[in-house]
Amino acid sequence: MSDETRSDRSLTASERETHVWMSDDDDLVHIRTEIRKHVNRIRKDDRFAVTQTGFIGDTAFLEATIPADRWTPTTGAKRSRNLTEDQRNALRTRLAAARATRNDEGE
Repeated sequence: MSDETRSDRSLTASERETHVWMSDDDDLVHIRTEIRKHVNRIRKDDRFAVTQTGFIGDTAFLEATIPADRWTPTTGAKRSRNLTEDQRNALRTRLAAARATRNDEGE
């Protein structure tokens, strides 16, 4: 990770953006943001690898990557849960009951 300062002029609200890009050729999703809320969230999240941080004037920016299989365009970074076998069985039972209720209502 490298730090960089680019300019004396800070970005305005309409200039602060978050960009996400990926390609079929790459196993990583690349993110660049100047939005403070996104900078802070990504910096604190272990799923992201921060590759560069810095300032444009007083505006902080961050660049990071996340493995493509841990990202979805609709919801962002995927969450993972480490469940015990008992927890998995309980969830299966709840899902089966919910599906049965839905199917009974459809008739």
